[in-house]
Amino acid sequence: MSRKLIDEFYWYDIEGQKDEKLTDAEKYKRIVSWAVKARGQNPGVFDVLTEWVLDDSKWSDDKLAENEQILIQGVFVRFKEQNAQLRAYLSELEPSGVVNAAVFKALDRFDDELSGMVHDKLLQEAVVKVFADFSAMREGSIREQIAGNKTGPAGTNSVDLFGYINCLKDSDAGVQWALFMPDVAERQQKGFKVDSFDYDVLFMHHYGLGVDVGPWHGVWGRFMKADTPVPEGFLYFDFVPYSDGKAGPPYCSQFAYATFSGDVDSMHEREGYDSDAMYDVTRNMMLGQGVPIPYPDKYWTAEVFLDGCDKYSTAYMFSAEL
Repeated sequence: MSRKLIDEFYWYDIEGQKDEKLTDAEKYKRIVSWAVKARGQNPGVFDVLTEWVLDDSKWSDDKLAENEQILIQGVFVRFKEQNAQLRAYLSELEPSGVVNAAVFKALDRFDDELSGMVHDKLLQEAVVKVFADFSAMREGSIREQIAGNKTGPAGTNSVDLFGYINCLKDSDAGVQWALFMPDVAERQQKGFKVDSFDYDVLFMHHYGLGVDVGPWHGVWGRFMKADTPVPEGFLYFDFVPYSDGKAGPPYCSQFAYATFSGDVDSMHEREGYDSDAMYDVTRNMMLGQGVPIPYPDKYWTAEVFLDGCDKYSTAYMFSAEL
């Protein structure tokens, strides 16, 4: 990978964007616009980065020093510098009340990942080795754990191997979501509104697989207290407080809960949404607030029928990592 390709990331030029004539709200709007564009461009560049790390021909001994400069300085350090600039600029704007505070938590997480403090325990050993001695990248098995798999232009395709670059891609997206998702969720509330955002259901999941891989499975039922006897012939799924590290059931009992009011047809509108309006708004509010979604391993959702299953659902549950 040439150094030129690093410039394909949609970097934010803070100094070039500063304009004292703009209000704080207008300045923040510029940052939000950058985040939208970065979200559209960066996943593809991360995929190219993954390809490069996996290409054995690019990792001969004579290329190791140059590759260290490209990966460590060109990518990791440059993202940390951008994060520091964003943090400083957003801190200047924060007193005016225009900044979504969740972005600072997202920047913290991204900085941790970029510093080698990876949150995925399965990757910690490989990442620590590389940060301690870059020559560890000679080993194909180490590079596989660093690279992971490509996730496509939207950054959402399922992967067989979730690597360090996938962590960075998700953390980059987390910063962008915290910036632009609040506006997206607000615009999506057409003809209805969210009454609250706390916690008969239609439980939905994909067996711990990505939505592009695992079959959709919906189950009518109710959430019951632990150790409730299950009548013969009934299906059940166990929920536990924390992940067991495996894909699929038992699912985690942590979730976001949103209730809606207004036009029920608008709440269930599908055109223009990834799923439907309630799903998209709930998910996007979570992303905007920096709440991690355990996708795909422990991902589940549920439509909540507060007035019984013969009426429209007007609440939504969405799996979370709290």
